[in-house]
Amino acid sequence: MVDGMVERPGGEPYAMSMEARVAILETIAAQTSATLIEIKQEMRDFRKELREFRSVHDRDFRITFGAIITTTVGLAVLIAHVAHWL
Repeated sequence: MVDGMVERPGGEPYAMSMEARVAILETIAAQTSATLIEIKQEMRDFRKELREFRSVHDRDFRITFGAIITTTVGLAVLIAHVAHWL
């Protein structure tokens, strides 16, 4: 290392612009890290909302399916009564 600069394998130090370029890369890495943290939090929130939606959806499906079965059985009994099968 020469004055805080990293030497190339050939022994010459990198140009001063290399430090600026590395600083830009570090900034990009920090921004990417922050963005990933936000994405992870949004995914957690989305999964929570999806679980809540599924529980409501499952309950609504059960109610609807129960109503269909009840109606079908009721109509079958009504038809059997009208046809004097009972």
